[in-house]
Amino acid sequence: MKIFQQKTLWFLFIAALVLLIINILIDYTFKENRVENKFSLSSQDLQTRFESSLKSFGLKEEWLKKKSEKNKISNRKYPVYKIFLPGDLSIPVVLLEIYKEFETDSISIESKEIKTGGRSRLTFRTKNQLLLSAEFIYGKKIKRETGNLSFVIKDIELANLNDSLLIETADKFNVLVTPSEENINYLPFIVKHRKNYSILISDEISEPNYSLDASYSKLRILNVIKALSVDFANAAFFVIDDNFDFINSDNFEYFENELEKRYIKLKKLSDFILLHSEENLSSVFSNHVKELGKGELKIIVLSKADYLQLKPEISLFKKTGIKIVNTSENGS
Repeated sequence: MKIFQQKTLWFLFIAALVLLIINILIDYTFKENRVENKFSLSSQDLQTRFESSLKSFGLKEEWLKKKSEKNKISNRKYPVYKIFLPGDLSIPVVLLEIYKEFETDSISIESKEIKTGGRSRLTFRTKNQLLLSAEFIYGKKIKRETGNLSFVIKDIELANLNDSLLIETADKFNVLVTPSEENINYLPFIVKHRKNYSILISDEISEPNYSLDASYSKLRILNVIKALSVDFANAAFFVIDDNFDFINSDNFEYFENELEKRYIKLKKLSDFILLHSEENLSSVFSNHVKELGKGELKIIVLSKADYLQLKPEISLFKKTGIKIVNTSENGS
């Protein structure tokens, strides 16, 4: 009986051991299958995604040179790229974008600086197989021919905490300010965070020192101009609402001339691109940007909500070389 019990225990022990080994083998097999599945990225898919990452920076087709070479070990062909970058686009920025594109793929990506600050090589491998090789070089004579964008945000409430946080960001934009004694107190805060501001001339100005009316005498208009030019001395420009009755009065020409004498730029709201909240806001914005000519500046006036909604697209356009500038940087 005792011998039978011992045999039974040995049998159970061996059975448990066999089951454990089987489970380990099954688990290993599944892991291997999962790894193999991750390596299922085809050569064409790899090249398509690689080139797409590059073109997201606005690189021209002729800046990407491609040929094929044969892997001496596997005897398989793989693509070899030579990529020329403009001086305003750093190699590390491009490499980071490529790493992000393939970070979820089980593939080995290695980069090596061949020449300090001027040439790098990137390779894609799976196991011991070389899948793609790319060399990045700065092209001396190539340039991304893009334009500039400036944003004017029309409804920032300077006393609002959330709006203050927006001003504190590193974003470049112009704050459109309605002249008032209270708003004067916030001007140093705007300037401190490297933002421009402009003042809006409209019928919404309630304080007598800054308000204008078609019935005012030239002397009173002159006093308003003096107050505005002193209290808002660092304004990038004055903006007048096209719907303001004063613009059609006999005194408007006098107002313009007096501003010109003081080298103050006066713009109409209609001089800018006015974006409004709408379902196709993204499409309208994209069309304006795509029509942007080389070296051209477009100034866009919009609400803070629309600006925040468009920020992801603004970032994508910045990648292509379009510059976001403060209005004063272009003498606007």
